[in-house]
Amino acid sequence: MLPHFFRHYDELVDRYFVAELGSTDESVTLLEAHPKVTLRTVDVSGRPYLEEERRLCDGIWKNSRAGADWVLVVGIDEFVVHADLIGYLQDCAARHVTALAAVGYEMVADAFPSYARPLVESVTQGVRSEALDKVCVFDPQAITEIHYGLGRQGAAAQGRVSFPASPEILLLRYDQLGADYAVKRSAELHLGLIHDWQSDKPSAWIADDVAEAWAKLRQAATPVPGLRHGTPPAAPSPAAAAKPAAQPPSSPEPPTVAAEPADPSPAPTPAEAAPPAAPAANGHGDWPTWVEVVTILGRNPLDEGPDAPLMQLLRRYLSQLPVDEARYLRAYPDVAQAIEQGLMPSAQHHFVNFGYFEGRSPAPEE
Repeated sequence: MLPHFFRHYDELVDRYFVAELGSTDESVTLLEAHPKVTLRTVDVSGRPYLEEERRLCDGIWKNSRAGADWVLVVGIDEFVVHADLIGYLQDCAARHVTALAAVGYEMVADAFPSYARPLVESVTQGVRSEALDKVCVFDPQAITEIHYGLGRQGAAAQGRVSFPASPEILLLRYDQLGADYAVKRSAELHLGLIHDWQSDKPSAWIADDVAEAWAKLRQAATPVPGLRHGTPPAAPSPAAAAKPAAQPPSSPEPPTVAAEPADPSPAPTPAEAAPPAAPAANGHGDWPTWVEVVTILGRNPLDEGPDAPLMQLLRRYLSQLPVDEARYLRAYPDVAQAIEQGLMPSAQHHFVNFGYFEGRSPAPEE
């Protein structure tokens, strides 16, 4: 994937800061050979993969504060696309826009494409994915903290935060490039998430399940608006796109990159709060969303570790929120699959320990 990645971004960025979390292929060799790359290898043995990835994403972009006008925080398989990205960023700066939420698509192909053409030209079909509506481009001088959710889903940004009226960039993820590629990638990354879920059960990963999921995506894929004709895509508002969304359990993030584009009344604490009300339309009732908690506190409690006193209090109160098991599993098929495979005991357990912090609702609308 790296040759495609560099071909897409090299003319745009001045510097790459890459956090490498244990690749077993030739990625490190390619990264070390690239003149624009500053590589940091991180040993995550014995630590939750997604939590370590989130922590790195909250800080890696700060390497660019010395001189970058904009930073992009993306995975190796994530491509930011706009018909004229440099011109658009210059226009955003002139309008004092400081952060951009993307319109996300899961890209699908029959086989891994050759390097003869740019990836965004050779693979142009995908499936709309709200989980990829990430805040992935922002001004490092204006944003003081980004406070990503797990898997970079959502961002409770702090500082001088200003979004455009509507999203105008695409974020295309290329990890469904043929059934064989999807199976290989899923197999390589599966064990990291087993640890993240604190499961003591053996892995139930099945290649046929991954291939079947790829086939369903392939059948649903359609041409992505804006790729061929440069037309702005329809999308949710930046506020909606900035909320944490689901992180697919079978696909942890690849190495994370922070790239510098070339120049162009407070809520009560958990200890004081009354038991949560019954869920409202968003499923949370009077209980604040995770983004709201981070914003109120001015810090991310996840930084203190999953067993910190505040996190224990949060989970205690979250356990009082009723979870609609049937609706939860229909809305989040990745969780249903995890339960079927014995990796997760119940929808309630997932919501209290993971779903709330990923922005999922205990009673999703249908």
